[in-house]
Amino acid sequence: MNFFKKIINSLNQMSSPIYTFNAHSSELSFLLPNDEKIDFTLDKFDVKTRHDPYAIDAYTFNNPDIYFEYIHLDSVCSWNGLARGYFVSLLQKTIKEELELQERFEFGHYEFSTYKTSKNSYIHLICIWEVNKEVFIIDKKGVLYKNFINLLDSDYKYEFTDKKMYELDAEISLVKQNSLNQYFNASGD
Repeated sequence: MNFFKKIINSLNQMSSPIYTFNAHSSELSFLLPNDEKIDFTLDKFDVKTRHDPYAIDAYTFNNPDIYFEYIHLDSVCSWNGLARGYFVSLLQKTIKEELELQERFEFGHYEFSTYKTSKNSYIHLICIWEVNKEVFIIDKKGVLYKNFINLLDSDYKYEFTDKKMYELDAEISLVKQNSLNQYFNASGD
C-alpha cells in the first residue's frame, strides 16, 4: 500500500502548483514538501501585468510587506542564464547598491537568500521555480521569510530581527527589461 501512496503523492505534487496568488482573497499560497499549504494574506496591493512575446503570463505585485514578480514562460522558451542571478543583478542596478550574500537555503522548489546592501540594510529574497515558471519575492519586513523557513526547518534561527531592512520603493521586472537584456527567449533563437 505504501508504494501506491507514494505514487499518488508524487502525481499530486506534479499536478499541484507550488505557488498561487488569488487576487480576490488577497492571498498567496505555497505548497510545502509535505503537501501542506502556507497562506499569506496581503492588504492594499498594486498588481501590474507585464507583457513579453515569450511570456504566457507575467505580473509584478507590490504592497508595504512584499514585492514580487511572477513569470510563466512559453514552453518553447528558456532562460539564457540563471534566473535568480538575473533578478539579483537587476535589483543591484535598480537600487544602485552592491549586495553581499549573508545566507542561502534551498528546500525543493524554494530558495531563500538574504543580502546585505553596501549601506548596511538587508534584503530577503525568496525564489520559487517550477517548470517554465519563476517567482521572485522580496520580503520587505522579513515576516514571510522567517515564518516560511521555520516551517521547512524548525532548527532555523532568524538573525535579522534587529537589523535594518532595505526600504524598497522601486519596481524590478525582468519581463519589462527582457527586450533590452534578453534574459529569456525562444529556445531556438
